[in-house]
Formats: sequence, C-alpha cells, structure tokens
Amino acid sequence: MPYVRVTFTAVGAPAGATYTFAQVSGVSLTTLGLSLNTATGTISGTPRFSSSINIVVVATNNATGCPSMPKSYTVVVYPDPATSIDNSLDNVVKVSPNPSSGDFSVDFGNINMAKSLVRVYDAQGKQVYSSENNTNNSGNLMTISLGNFANGIYLMEVQTEKGRIIKRLSKTN
Repeated sequence: MPYVRVTFTAVGAPAGATYTFAQVSGVSLTTLGLSLNTATGTISGTPRFSSSINIVVVATNNATGCPSMPKSYTVVVYPDPATSIDNSLDNVVKVSPNPSSGDFSVDFGNINMAKSLVRVYDAQGKQVYSSENNTNNSGNLMTISLGNFANGIYLMEVQTEKGRIIKRLSKTN
C-alpha cells in the first residue's frame, strides 16, 4: 500500500514554527485515512481511497507569534488500486435492477456504511454521483439515480473502512 507524506514549510520560518490547517472542501483527512501533525506541518498516512482535498495552511512563528499569510493547496491522493480493491466484498454488495432505466437500488449487506464514500463514474471517468456518510448510521440501503444521464455503462466505487469495491452499473431505456 502506498504511503502518503506531504510536508508544508514556510519560507523563512524558524525551527519550531507551528502550522494550522483549515479544510475547505473534500473528504475529511481521517475518513481518507490520513493524519495531520501541526508541529511538523505534515499530512501522512495510508489512503483508503482516492480523493482531492482543498486546504488552507498558516505557519506561525512561535517566537514572535506572527502568522504567515494563508496559502491554499490542493492535495490529491491515490491508493494502489491493485491492493485497495477488496474482492471479498464484491458478493456482499447487491445492485438491482441492473440494467436499469435510471434508478439503482444498492444493498450493502452487512457492510457498516458509517464513514463511507460512494461514487459513480461515466465511461470517460467523469464523476457523475457522489455520496459521503460520515455518521455512525449504518443504513445499508441506498438508491442511486442516473435518470438524467445517457444510457451506457457506469462504474460505482464503494469505499469503506473495510476496503474498496467496484461495481458495474448498466443504464438502458
């Protein structure tokens, strides 16, 4: 599994500067499987799934208490696809009807869907649907509606704490 390490350093900041991070958009670092060390300015960990995160970083000089100007960054992470797809979960997740004219019922079986992410991509790889669950609710049924999209094959990516699976969705008339 690849390991992510991104370290932010402020130009001219003395040793011992501290860093504050504000997440602007994207999946939370903890849901993604990453952690933040404010003393070193490092985001690190083994990502559970691919995502991009928009953050704002401010370095503070501990000697003077003066903060730097806020700087925006986008951090993009990708896990190793060969090791992050859990084929054992493939038989647990059921999609019906498939093919469908637009609405797909997804039953996640015994998978705890708390802290999960479901994305659907079209044939060109464009994300057309996304649903993130960061609660402790373990609701295991979901409807994905692709009625406004063209007929064709779509890929549904389900990312949970247990792993990642990919399911094919077929939209027809």
